[in-house]
Amino acid sequence: MSLKYIPTELQEKIISMIDSPTDFLHLALTCRRVHDLVMPFHLEYREFYGDTISSSLWHCIAAQPNLARKFR
Repeated sequence: MSLKYIPTELQEKIISMIDSPTDFLHLALTCRRVHDLVMPFHLEYREFYGDTISSSLWHCIAAQPNLARKFR
């Protein structure tokens, strides 16, 4: 079955499980339709590096579920 025949909601769920920014890019380059679905996820994806992140940042993330789901 081709990805284009899967409902958009399911495609978005699948895309949301991709962890690698490189994989996002590769998927976005497959076709225009997939690109339009992938890019919002890719643009929202960020990585934080370091041993510690400010506790105030964690409290902010925990208080906002829509923000928290963007972290993995």
